Amino acid sequence: ATIFTLLMSNVGATVLLVPLAVNIAIGAGADPAMFALTVALATSNSFLIPTHQVNALIMGPGGYRVIDFSSVVAGPWCTRLLADAGAEVIKIEPIGMGDVLRFTQPIADGDSRVYAHFNCGKKNVCLDLKSSEGVDIAKRLIAAADIVVENFRPGVMARLGLDYSHVSHDLPGLIYCSISGFGQTGALSQSPAYAPVVHALSGFDHVQSSVQEDAEMPLNSAVMVADFLAATYAYGA
Repeated sequence: ATIFTLLMSNVGATVLLVPLAVNIAIGAGADPAMFALTVALATSNSFLIPTHQVNALIMGPGGYRVIDFSSVVAGPWCTRLLADAGAEVIKIEPIGMGDVLRFTQPIADGDSRVYAHFNCGKKNVCLDLKSSEGVDIAKRLIAAADIVVENFRPGVMARLGLDYSHVSHDLPGLIYCSISGFGQTGALSQSPAYAPVVHALSGFDHVQSSVQEDAEMPLNSAVMVADFLAATYAYGA
């Protein structure tokens, strides 16, 4: 029901929740609103509630500010989920080109529908992070934020002076999330890690091909499963 609710929230629908079975576990610090929702779900065959109320109850209140240095899929989808949950997300893009996803088809009226899907609900700031002025502005934005999300190749944010070790001294409560294919350290940390690479190395493609009749090689995947999984785990963290 929760997953269905999140999907339907993208189109502003009113969600009909039909619980098959509900287990209620209420702790001493339970949210009274969530308690009321779970009781209503457990004691009725169906329960109608507007999507924005479901989001507020399931995801918790907004009020957090996120500085989003990410691009393409994994990072932007993570921050899109945070925006859906009520956070203020400020997306940083390079001057000129912006996020490369802006050029992804389909494009209508000059705008990529794919880019819009991954980045709706966000604010945008274009910065030249190769300049001292751009880095200074980025640091000021981080200083006023609660969360930072980035998916540069490991080491890039450190070279810019924007990694956790540089920006966290005066921000002990800062949450800093770095998304990468092979971790921040190790032999493969500097290797490119687009979703198809992860699909192949993880065995995902092999598993998929094993259930395709007469398949001599893994089929191409149009869905970036690895990116969506990384984004979902980052959002949950």
